[in-house]
Amino acid sequence: MTDRYTQVVSSVSVSHDRGEEDLLAKACWFAQFSPSERLRMLIEWADAMLALNPKIEAVDRARPVAGHVQVLERP
Repeated sequence: MTDRYTQVVSSVSVSHDRGEEDLLAKACWFAQFSPSERLRMLIEWADAMLALNPKIEAVDRARPVAGHVQVLERP
């Protein structure tokens, strides 16, 4: 059992480089949360951004869309 533990521990590495993060791994991590947990996280992230930069709330980045907008519905 000690040999197997040593193999597993020696093969595990921790990286703090965002370039090494796989998009699929991020999606799997996010999918593990319930919709209410995802919404709570979104609200917490938004609150954190507003706390760091309160001016961001006053910025109006919305732009009108030229032409027609097609509204899609689920079948």
